[in-house]
Amino acid sequence: MRAFQWPWQARANQRNQIQAASPSFYGMWDAVARFAAEIRASDFMAEMIRRRDAYDGSVGVMGALDCATLYALTRWLRPAVIVESGGFIGMSSAFSLKALTDEKLATARLYSIEWSEECEHGALIPDNLRPQFMPLRGKVEDFLKRDELPSSMDMFVHDSSHSYRHMLCATADCLCRMTCR
Repeated sequence: MRAFQWPWQARANQRNQIQAASPSFYGMWDAVARFAAEIRASDFMAEMIRRRDAYDGSVGVMGALDCATLYALTRWLRPAVIVESGGFIGMSSAFSLKALTDEKLATARLYSIEWSEECEHGALIPDNLRPQFMPLRGKVEDFLKRDELPSSMDMFVHDSSHSYRHMLCATADCLCRMTCR
């Protein structure tokens, strides 16, 4: 093995490594794009947009493209445990739950954390998706400190405060609980 490589040799080796990994990478995004297109054209999307628009106080709720992407990533990943910070009225929760249902993951759970006492946590979630919905009222940091979240999780959705301190605490701790596949 050579102890020294010219920069152009290193770049050539990196290109070969990237090309070797490309088929599975592009295959993953092809699947995600297919799932996203499927949900965007569905009656479920139309119904959720109608619910969102009819709900008083839905300002700041996730939009259709974000929901379709979340749905698609959830279907592709097939998580057993999702933890969501900032569940609010449940727009993103509904799409995660729909993905779990469409993948027939009946034992999977979505733990949705919302700190605001003033919002109707999960109000937009259709009744048929509620069995897998685990609403938690409080701050993410408090649930983490008290060890009241699942010890391992497959997916973490951060949709709450974007302050540096909050994101550092919630994201770092949740990443430690993430399972590697």
